[in-house]
Amino acid sequence: MLKKIGIVFLSLILLATLVLIGFGMYFRSKASGSEFHPSGVNSHFTFDTSKPFKDYIAYKINIIKKGNLHYLKAKKAGDEVAAQRIIKLNAPYMTPARNTCKKPVALLMITDPRYGSTWLREVSQSLQQKHPCWSTYGLMLTGSGTRPGDLLHASAQDWQREVNYAIATIKAAQPNTRIVIASNFSSARLALLAAHQHSKTVKALVLFHPYVWIHGKNKFAGVYGWLNPWVSTQKEDDWAYYWSRPRHFIYQNYRLWQQVRALPNSHLPVYAAFTL
Repeated sequence: MLKKIGIVFLSLILLATLVLIGFGMYFRSKASGSEFHPSGVNSHFTFDTSKPFKDYIAYKINIIKKGNLHYLKAKKAGDEVAAQRIIKLNAPYMTPARNTCKKPVALLMITDPRYGSTWLREVSQSLQQKHPCWSTYGLMLTGSGTRPGDLLHASAQDWQREVNYAIATIKAAQPNTRIVIASNFSSARLALLAAHQHSKTVKALVLFHPYVWIHGKNKFAGVYGWLNPWVSTQKEDDWAYYWSRPRHFIYQNYRLWQQVRALPNSHLPVYAAFTL
């Protein structure tokens, strides 16, 4: 009797496993385009962090040239204007201050990984016009700037390493500078964590439409992401934005939220801007 029960139990487990595998194959087949698979060059942060920021910019531009599908399509069509525009919309950047000042300020722009760097670049340009003592540094986080498939493996740890690299590089180049971090959407969590870790250097935060809280159910996103990797898949027709969202990306943001929740209270000035 026990033997029969054991056989039935094992058969049910095998059946459930086969069903899950079948569902996994079905959902993966729905996202079969190149944009839903990693490019092979932008899932991990492999840059030598001992190098200056100009080398970081070159490193990221090279990633765009190898992994951005819109760029590759433009190059194949011989449209150099479009190709250069795509690079500018997504690549990191560095703009020196217009004036030399005794108390310089560096503005570090951390863009949500689903958005191209241009989303905050225009903001930095506007701020520099009003503050000639400010320099700007814009990041292109791992997984961004190429295709949404690269966010299937990009990690919160890599994003934090990039932010820490930028802050360390700014401090090395301008030892007496004060840093203001600006971010948009989900990158607000990275900004809050960096401000705590570098509290002696970071003097203020500017958060554009910040996403900070995230539902507790997303702690399982990494698990059921194996079954269905994508929350949504859409036509990727924007040169500087991912319409599609992988569950792994949501889980990485949940991990950041858990770190943010554990932060102590702070008196750091925080400016938040929302749009209706």
